[in-house]
Amino acid sequence: MDSSISYDPELRVREVGARIVISSRAYELRQASTASFSDSSAFSQDSQASALLDGDKSSAAATVSSPAGATIQIRCGSMYYSDGVGICLLSSGELPIGISVGFIYSDGQKTVVADLSGYSSVSELQDGVIFVKKPDRSLEPTGFDIYISGSGAVISEILLSTTPEEGIVFEAGDISSLSIWEGADITGLTLSSRKLEVILPSVCAPRIKGSVFGSLVSAWISVNGSYYHAGDFYVDSFSNEGSISRLKASDQVTRMARYETGLYVNSPVSLSLLLENPTGAVAGLSFMSNSYSLGALVQPRMLEGIDTQKRCVLKLAQAARLSSCWVDRKGRVNIISLVNRFLTEGSTASLTVTHNQITGIVSDSYTPAYTMARLYEKSTSSSALSASGVYRPGEYAQSLINDFTASSENKTISDNLLLGMNLRHRLKIETRFDPRLEIGDIIELERLEDRSRHESFIFVGQSIVLKDGRLSSVIELVGE
Repeated sequence: MDSSISYDPELRVREVGARIVISSRAYELRQASTASFSDSSAFSQDSQASALLDGDKSSAAATVSSPAGATIQIRCGSMYYSDGVGICLLSSGELPIGISVGFIYSDGQKTVVADLSGYSSVSELQDGVIFVKKPDRSLEPTGFDIYISGSGAVISEILLSTTPEEGIVFEAGDISSLSIWEGADITGLTLSSRKLEVILPSVCAPRIKGSVFGSLVSAWISVNGSYYHAGDFYVDSFSNEGSISRLKASDQVTRMARYETGLYVNSPVSLSLLLENPTGAVAGLSFMSNSYSLGALVQPRMLEGIDTQKRCVLKLAQAARLSSCWVDRKGRVNIISLVNRFLTEGSTASLTVTHNQITGIVSDSYTPAYTMARLYEKSTSSSALSASGVYRPGEYAQSLINDFTASSENKTISDNLLLGMNLRHRLKIETRFDPRLEIGDIIELERLEDRSRHESFIFVGQSIVLKDGRLSSVIELVGE
């Protein structure tokens, strides 16, 4: 529970709304990136590579002086996550003979050639910018080399984002509907992105100029004039669909799925120590955990070869005594065993959901009982590292493949996997939105059919919907 939020879930709701802020990532990307010349002699003496990322598009930063052309090298200190790269040219210089951009990926470089056909001078370019799109949206480059053919071109800035730096704000009156989903897997088997979808009247579309792909989106929900932060996201798409415009965004898990990296240590190390000295897949991320998970020994070995940051972080969480993994509203990667929390703290509720807050039961079911859980090191392994329970034909068993585990933790991992699979009670109820709720909270539920009967559940997700002046949340609970 977010104790910093003062909120009465049973107050009389008179007015609800939302605010969406699309922020430029240009400053963030510039601060995390570096620019250099592959050969400084190919540029005039007053050229400064660092000025290519200072945000000033009006002043000359670099002038190509070599007839053979020149190369600008940009290296991104964080995941790029944008449509491409823009090269800003000043009309005082020459239009290059050609421009190509080599996007750098883990498996090599992919080059895209800019289309300069139809232009005879820089003044004919829109805003003096040549934009080169990424060749592959499914992966994020770690940098790029900009090849400029011919001499005389004057470059003022390299654009890493095309979103206006002042940002774009949509208030309650602009928003037709808003929906947010967030959740975590109590078994630790999956890592999902938080999702945001906003429907706007098409008259709002002209306020979004250029590409907003990858831009930071902050979502806020208001109740009786008080605004509550509903999370930060990154734009996946913006489309015009007749009378409406649709914006879809997700949290950084989507970015992590596009970034190929790795994580390796020679010998077992505590999760706490690994996160204190971040390298590889855990570098550049902010983490939240607890003593149970932080005390686990892990040993990432990358037996399956290079992998995405998402899968590396998920396997690391699983290796930490089968912890669940999710990104919270503040952008922190949480590694916490929800199974252990529920089984050890289930009698101590963070919040009580009363019948006054419940507007309906969406589903109330039980998953199948599992009798065995097994842990394997590789998909080709013939024998399990550890097994918990006893399997009999016709019964359910769950397997986990993970090459980040330390041998001393293997039995705990398979035990927790079996325990998690047997937290079988799955309940979805529609409630009035409560901004204090956070994934991992222990909830005491007052049942509709018998108000004297209370049950304990762990909160694992919710779908928040704002539409037609009504705000609701379908919360997802897991119990025994």
